[in-house]
Amino acid sequence: MSRHILLLLLFSAAVQAFIRPIYYGGGDGQDCEETSQSTPTPTSESTPSEVTPKTSYSCPEGWNLTTRSPSQFNDNSGYLCTKFISSPNAISVNASSNLCTEQDAALTAFENEEERQRILEEAKKHIITDLKHATGSVAIAGDRLKQCVTGNNPALLDENMKTPPCNDKKLEYTLPASANTNAEFLWNSWALNEPSHNMWQYESEDCLQMVIKPTDPNRNGKINDIYCLLNAAPNNPTDTSFMNYGAYCGKPVDIEATI
Repeated sequence: MSRHILLLLLFSAAVQAFIRPIYYGGGDGQDCEETSQSTPTPTSESTPSEVTPKTSYSCPEGWNLTTRSPSQFNDNSGYLCTKFISSPNAISVNASSNLCTEQDAALTAFENEEERQRILEEAKKHIITDLKHATGSVAIAGDRLKQCVTGNNPALLDENMKTPPCNDKKLEYTLPASANTNAEFLWNSWALNEPSHNMWQYESEDCLQMVIKPTDPNRNGKINDIYCLLNAAPNNPTDTSFMNYGAYCGKPVDIEATI
């Protein structure tokens, strides 16, 4: 091969190399963009959420499911089963308590205005409408503090009334645990000029009742201190004006938890 032919071949190869685009590889002679593949995030198995049991409260037939503020007095349920149990005759507070005991309950007391009004209407129908009395009462829970009980000693009564807690109508009486009642509302519901601390022979007014007397707004639906054993006015055995024609009873609600 002559020198001229060799130079011509070298020149031709150099020109092709210069005008051909640079190729970085790929199939079928086509350029491809680099792609990234993300690793799928593993899915965790979902755990069933905890189911909160629903609590229902109920009372035996004939009893009211009475709404109250949740407190230690009702095991924070906010309810108490209550019932006005009537009597055709005037009976003492102690005898009224037996009406509750016969139905596995105990004397209780009202805890709010709504509850007070309901008892008032039920008792008024029985005493005023059905029995045709002008007035009467309902036995409720409540006892005078032991240090304030004076028995048949008027001098001791007068002395007790000078010092606390016996001279404080919000402290002088207490409710038993069986009443399941917060007494704050009750001690603000005294009838006018009560408690009066009357005495008769061996007994002082150491128990409580709710007065039913529609003609007297100062007493109607309010509480009064009364003898625990007597069932008639001591100065007039035939006068049963403010004696009890029933009892206000209460017992804890039935609790049932459901899913």
